[in-house]
Amino acid sequence: MTGYLLILMAVVAGFSIGYAFPKFFDVNQLENTHSNLSGNLQLYLSMLIGIVLIIILDILVSWTIYQFFKADNKKIAIISFILRIFYTAIFGVATYF
Repeated sequence: MTGYLLILMAVVAGFSIGYAFPKFFDVNQLENTHSNLSGNLQLYLSMLIGIVLIIILDILVSWTIYQFFKADNKKIAIISFILRIFYTAIFGVATYF
C-alpha cells in the first residue's frame, strides 16, 4: 500500500509542481503572474487540488509506514511518523503562503 501511495504521490507532484506551477510562476517575470493565473484558472485549480492530494497522500504514507514498522520497533516507528507529519505540516504551510 505504501508503495502505491508513494507512486501516486510522485505522479500527482509531477503534474502539480513539475508541470502546472511553472506555468504560473516565473521568477524572471513576476509581473505576469496575475495574468498567467487568470488566463489558466482551470489548470490553477487542478494544481491546487493536486497539492491538497499530495498532503493527504503524505499523511497516509506516514500512517502506513508506522503500521508496517511498529512491530519491529515501536519507538522508532512513532518518531518517523511524527517527523513525516511535521514535514507534511511544513509543506502545507509553505503551500498556503
